[in-house]
Amino acid sequence: MPGMNNGLDPNDPSVIAVGGAPMPEFEVSRPAWFPVEFGWVFGCAFAGLPETKAVVSRLIGANMSARREALAEIGGFHSDNHDDMDMCYRLKHLRPLDRIVYEPGARVHHFVPSVRTTWGYFWRRCFFVNRGKVEAFRHMDGAGDRGADVGFVARALSRGVSRGVRDAAKGDSWGLVRAASIIAGVVLAGSGHVAGTWRWHRSGH
Repeated sequence: MPGMNNGLDPNDPSVIAVGGAPMPEFEVSRPAWFPVEFGWVFGCAFAGLPETKAVVSRLIGANMSARREALAEIGGFHSDNHDDMDMCYRLKHLRPLDRIVYEPGARVHHFVPSVRTTWGYFWRRCFFVNRGKVEAFRHMDGAGDRGADVGFVARALSRGVSRGVRDAAKGDSWGLVRAASIIAGVVLAGSGHVAGTWRWHRSGH
């Protein structure tokens, strides 16, 4: 990977997984209302990720790799849903002293069809991804860590909303809409978590 020269060498055996930034390649123009903090909705990099090479808790599935022996130790992939999150958390749980490295300079292009740039797709992803995470975390055998999700919410509501307001003050009429979309996305994600928790308990677990 390019630029691995600051002590985060992928050849270091303590680096058990590395990943880069999937960049959206839109079929149509990016919607003006869409906040950059929610690039994960498309399976892409998003505002709030490290801007330089760094140790992270999890990677983005469209651009990641792991050491074969480490992946074998956790029994490979356990789910078709949230497989990137599941893999990273299981690796860290099994090898707590090892590292997962994110290199934003290592980019791939990720196609985003027009059907994924609608409000309907946005709200469904915010809700259902987080509803599904409840079950995914329950199956991680104690490996799950909510820290990344909590951190995302904090950054999105502070920096993201502030950015939208500043953009509006500078004459970008969509700034306030993006700020409102961030708040709506966080509320939808929280609602999905509540719904997933209720569904899990209702199923008798």
